[in-house]
Amino acid sequence: MFLQGTVSLRDGGNPPLTPTGVETATITVYVTKNDHTPYFINEPYSKDLEGTIQLGASVFHVTARDDDRLLFGSVRYKIIGDDLAPTYFQIDENSGMIVTKNALSGVNQNQFKVRVEAFDGGSPSKTNVSVVTLTVKSNNQRPIFNQQSYFAHIPETQSLGQRIIAVTANDSDALTPFSDITYSLVGDGTATVYFQFDSSTGVVSLRQSLQPDTASTYNLRILASDGGCPPRTDTATVIISVQRNLNAPAFDRRIYYGTVLEQDRIGRPFTKVTATDSDRQAPYNRIIYRITESETSAINYFYLHPETGHISLNQCTNGTDNRFIGCVAAAAKGMVVQVSGAAVGCNSSGGSDFL
Repeated sequence: MFLQGTVSLRDGGNPPLTPTGVETATITVYVTKNDHTPYFINEPYSKDLEGTIQLGASVFHVTARDDDRLLFGSVRYKIIGDDLAPTYFQIDENSGMIVTKNALSGVNQNQFKVRVEAFDGGSPSKTNVSVVTLTVKSNNQRPIFNQQSYFAHIPETQSLGQRIIAVTANDSDALTPFSDITYSLVGDGTATVYFQFDSSTGVVSLRQSLQPDTASTYNLRILASDGGCPPRTDTATVIISVQRNLNAPAFDRRIYYGTVLEQDRIGRPFTKVTATDSDRQAPYNRIIYRITESETSAINYFYLHPETGHISLNQCTNGTDNRFIGCVAAAAKGMVVQVSGAAVGCNSSGGSDFL
């Protein structure tokens, strides 16, 4: 915008005198106004940064323009937020280049909103604001298991591939791959022979049958690793106790004798068999008794209590053989049954004595 006018020259005489040959002159006045506001180009702004970026390194370049002329068309920049962004970043006032102000390694924040203000040369200046989103890819946190020791109890007949226990770790990094966790089995001893591990789910299962082995406890060490390079890790222990039926019951004698009257009362015990089991763990040290076979019809005439070992008449023996020989077995309860046997001889007599 401009203003234009004409002026004439003369002195203060009476009559006034004017310059010879020059009576008038034209004056043009240009008026500059701050009509426009700065505006950013190529928005939106965002960039991923490595957490190891050096101090003072260039991060991002913003550009704003102003359609005014001269001073009002010049643009400068400053950071006005947000939160911790001014602590870790600064901007060149004239070029708009954002650089690191403090080291980003170890900062427990993965994203910064750098709010940049562009202002022109007016007084007061006109301004505009844009936000630069800077995402810091930094592996600040390590995986942490929910517990350092896990315990499981399984029978020696555990099915192959059946889930035994699952371990879980968490990583508080917000970004992948630093928050991604994989698991691996790192020991100990023969544990890796018998057990397997799912690296993605953390599930422990049986690789091969435990029955050929005799160990009662297996220790597994599990490693949790995140996706960093190098990865950060944590370790937990899985202790698996195996319930084994190692020992067979043992009778306190190999042959038992007893005598019953021909008319003896049905159900009254006339002798008892006794066995013990040296296994320490229930149910493998709990014994049950049963009649397995006989040389005569003893299995039909006598009842063996499965828990106490008492033998009694099951029916009257009148008119039958007067001598019965049977075999009894004591079995330790459990998925794998250990059995021991003994013989029982019984005389059917008119007497009243018991042997």
